[in-house]
Amino acid sequence: MSVNERLTLSKYSRILAILLPMTIVSTHTNAQDRTFDAGFVMSEMPTKQRFAFVNGVLQGLAYARFRKDKPDETGMTCIQQWLFSNKSDRWKTVEAAFNKYQDKPPAVLLHLLAKKECGE
Repeated sequence: MSVNERLTLSKYSRILAILLPMTIVSTHTNAQDRTFDAGFVMSEMPTKQRFAFVNGVLQGLAYARFRKDKPDETGMTCIQQWLFSNKSDRWKTVEAAFNKYQDKPPAVLLHLLAKKECGE
């Protein structure tokens, strides 16, 4: 792996390390009596925050995929681009899945959706 690739991964790791606690802390105050599931994401988060959360989870899944497949970055790249490859249709798919399976963890649903196109 080249130095530029390591720096890029390091940058994404830092971004995720910043965003994830912010998301958890901001939702924790609203969710003290509620489970953090897909229903919570759809009902309690504003749309912009919801999109940032979904993108953050996908970036985490992409990094986990890279760790599993390294040095092959095909799966990681696929997951990173999954939401943006057809943004409006993908977002509708995410919202439909979150609304249908409101009692499931958001990361599991996103993993299953991205897995259809990007494999395991």
